[in-house]
Amino acid sequence: MFSRRIRRRARAGAVWLAVVLLTATCATDLPVTPDRMEAALPSDAAVYMAIRPEHLRELIGDIAYRFELDASEIGELIDDSNRVVTALGSHGNAFGISAVASGEYPGGRMRFGLTMSRRWRRRTVSTAVSSRPWFEERDGPGQLAIASNNLVLFSGGGLEDMMIRAAESEPPEDVLYLDEHAELSLVLPRIGEALRAGLPAQARVLPLERIEVNVHMRDPDRELPFELSGRIDVAGERAARVLSVIARLVIGSLAEGVPLADLSVEREERVITFAGLPADEAKLRQWAGGFLETLGAGARTG
Repeated sequence: MFSRRIRRRARAGAVWLAVVLLTATCATDLPVTPDRMEAALPSDAAVYMAIRPEHLRELIGDIAYRFELDASEIGELIDDSNRVVTALGSHGNAFGISAVASGEYPGGRMRFGLTMSRRWRRRTVSTAVSSRPWFEERDGPGQLAIASNNLVLFSGGGLEDMMIRAAESEPPEDVLYLDEHAELSLVLPRIGEALRAGLPAQARVLPLERIEVNVHMRDPDRELPFELSGRIDVAGERAARVLSVIARLVIGSLAEGVPLADLSVEREERVITFAGLPADEAKLRQWAGGFLETLGAGARTG
């Protein structure tokens, strides 16, 4: 009996030691901070997107579904997040997703829970500073790292590269920063054939180089509380002049059912800017779904 008691105490002591070690978060914090969280994202993505979950929770659920993530399992993480930046179609894989979430997280408790879970296995990666832990699904592609009490990294297959980028004292030169004040920010650094094929016929032949769309909250009490603005970079000033003439028609075709009375379109050399396009979350979800469907992004469709 005495020996069993000793063994029980030893096991309990080991558990508490594990708790202490895993909740000591300072030693495992990565230097990446919320103001440069995009630095951890891969540089080869087809789409970069930033979302603030407070007003667009359903949209995040739609994206999670498309990439075969269980929204119910990441619900608590989303609730604790104030901003999520993602790279879609990364690592040369249309189904790939990488994300960095910022918020207030119980980092030590999350590490401990992942370590004790049978679903996840603990791995380590060597960075420029030290060896750092991360977690990998045993029966799935999910990879997760608690960078600090303020940042969580996730990937469907490229987390080690993300952690190495995040550990750099200076951000890599190829970082693409998204509008930090937007409720939703979306950037396509390159216009591929799949997206071009989904554009209205008038714009399909134009040499579009880059598209950026930002969604800001204009008034939460209005029927259409959000406002879209953005820019389109065109290869050649002549093509830009053509696009500036047909831009309202193109945007109206893509934004069917939305009033265009406040829409403004301007051109400066090869750049077209637009603003004043209203929307609600349902419309944003519809547009995002159609956009990802066109790109072929995500393992699920529809």
